[in-house]
Amino acid sequence: MVLSIASMFAFADGPSAKGLGFVAPQVKSNPTNSVANPHQGEIVFFDSSGTGTNGSFFGFSGSSWKKLMSAGDSGLYGMAVTDGSTDCNWLYTNSSWGGFPEITACPAATVTQNASAPSTKIPGVTFANLPAGSYQVYMSGVLASEADTVCTFRLSDGTNSSGYQFLVGPQSSGENYLGTIVGTFTYASAQSNITFQVQANRLAGPNHCKLVDGSVGNMRFELSVIRL
Repeated sequence: MVLSIASMFAFADGPSAKGLGFVAPQVKSNPTNSVANPHQGEIVFFDSSGTGTNGSFFGFSGSSWKKLMSAGDSGLYGMAVTDGSTDCNWLYTNSSWGGFPEITACPAATVTQNASAPSTKIPGVTFANLPAGSYQVYMSGVLASEADTVCTFRLSDGTNSSGYQFLVGPQSSGENYLGTIVGTFTYASAQSNITFQVQANRLAGPNHCKLVDGSVGNMRFELSVIRL
């Protein structure tokens, strides 16, 4: 059985590409044991089930086979976008970690791929199922610390957290801003009903930690989840 590959592979060994492949023969046992006399740059698809859906691409370089990618690996797994609105500014004042309270006036989130909107209007994105593996979560928006206030922010899945950021507000008046958080989450087994969300913790000061969706340049809030 031969599997077509939509994109052309160039498997590099040193300064130049040693082999090019447009199709990959499928093998049902590890290519180290099943492929005799491999050539530099040769690519095979190893799938012990024989179905062609659950295996991995391997490329031969130097004197060994190296895993390139698995079926279903990589790429955008899902995203939630909340358009900017002057009524949609999430505020947090607790001196411990927690999620931003819901603002019902926020626009409904637009979702793609495997994502769905959280059950309440919080800055987050929900997945009914996540296969085992690693995921990178990107937040794009406007985080803010108000005057005389020290805030920390992170991404959380309800159990694990990643992407910690620290933001100190200016003295007396105004706000300081931060635009991006990136975190990585790894699961040894498949997960269900996972919601990634932005959390905050006010370390010091009298004012708000904020996630500003609308009042600064009509910014929108995005959470993107990439399967690695």
